[in-house]
Formats: sequence, C-alpha cells, structure tokens
Amino acid sequence: MRNGARIRGTLREPKANAASRMGEEQMLFRSRTAALILIVVGVFFLLSNLGWIPQLRPLLHQWWPLILIILGVLMLVRRS
Repeated sequence: MRNGARIRGTLREPKANAASRMGEEQMLFRSRTAALILIVVGVFFLLSNLGWIPQLRPLLHQWWPLILIILGVLMLVRRS
C-alpha cells in the first residue's frame, strides 16, 4: 500500500499525512485572509483618493502605532 494501510476493506491515511493536510488547509486559509485584507485596505485607500470617503491619512498618521500593536496581538492570539 502507498501512503496508507488497509483496515477492514477501507483505505485510511496515516496520521502524519492527515496532519499535513490540515496544515496545508490552515496555510491556505491564512493566505486567503491576508489577500482579502490587502484588497479591502486597497479599496479604502482608492475610495479615499477619489474623494468618495473622508481622507484616511490624518487618521493613519496619528494611530499607526496602535494599528501595529493590534495586528501583533491578533497574530499572537491566533498562534496560541
């Protein structure tokens, strides 16, 4: 048998292979989430530059350290 063992007529994956698949799915979810966040941030900046929403620069200029802190805390919480 390749990458599995027969148990009562069914093919079952080894635990290591199943864990690897879960890691791949989690990585795919993270990359999709990061891509969506970048798209949303880009859309906000575009709308701001076009004048459709208020300017974001003054807000970011004042609050960028807090934004970095929040992102760092979220990353730590998700890894735990």
